[in-house]
Amino acid sequence: MWRDTGKIHKCYLNTDIVLFMCFAIIKISIGCNCLNNDMKEIILTKGEKEALNVFYGLSEQEFLIICHLSQHGQKTVNELIDDEYLKLKKERAYKILSDMIEKGFVRSIEEGKTMEFLVCEPESMFSIIKKNKMDYLKENGKEIERKLCACLQSPVFERLGYDVVGTKKVRDLYYNQFFKAKNYIYNMGNETSILIPKYDYRFFILGKLKIKQGVDIKFMVPITNQNLKFAKKMVEVGFKVKHIDEKYCKTVRRCMTETKTTIYLLPPNGREGKNDQVFVSRNPEFIEQTKLFFKMLWDEKAKDINGIIQP
Repeated sequence: MWRDTGKIHKCYLNTDIVLFMCFAIIKISIGCNCLNNDMKEIILTKGEKEALNVFYGLSEQEFLIICHLSQHGQKTVNELIDDEYLKLKKERAYKILSDMIEKGFVRSIEEGKTMEFLVCEPESMFSIIKKNKMDYLKENGKEIERKLCACLQSPVFERLGYDVVGTKKVRDLYYNQFFKAKNYIYNMGNETSILIPKYDYRFFILGKLKIKQGVDIKFMVPITNQNLKFAKKMVEVGFKVKHIDEKYCKTVRRCMTETKTTIYLLPPNGREGKNDQVFVSRNPEFIEQTKLFFKMLWDEKAKDINGIIQP
């Protein structure tokens, strides 16, 4: 079960995936505790505070809020106010968060009737740096970036929301993940995950480009009569495709590159876009764990489909 904002959302997973996710969650919990202790030791020098204001237009309190959200994921305004370390006063909380949204460091999402806040993409945050001729601040500016990077490396999943699978937002995330891959792409999904002729032109053009660049693209999916034709086209293009028993991916899809893991949780016997969830992790340790999990499935559980797709 995933518990969030007072609601309980059920998600049924098979035994292998439950064990894997439990192992990952244990690692995440340990990592979060350590990082939480580290965060309470963040102290900015006078020069760093000045650089923070010059380069980013941020106060020390705003910076600590960014670090907190980076480490702990999305939070409600009350949860931020209740954190003694942030010293966020109730009467100014929404104004501060609104300013941070306008500056491009934080964004808000609605979960039912609850507004929650989370950090923006790291790429967009660091693109906000303003040019300044005050050379003596540059080293302090680099130290600010280092401290922010340390928080952004924390093992936390960013949840993109509920009922979002198949939306333009998630499709763009998926294709952007493909586009930025440099070494490998692992993709695992249920049988409908490659029933995408509507998008096959964009999908195959991008796939051919990445394969030409030397990117190793591996797909694991239950092969059926419905998706066999598309799987065959994928192999012809240069994708590596294997059949996997649907028990490994009936309610879970994953796409992983060397910099990002995207996890799609689908409702059992449900449909996409209804009670589904999407999570993203950029944590290097979790990505490495996921890679090992994929490799195990690819080597030991997935089956070659060359015999299946012969004309």
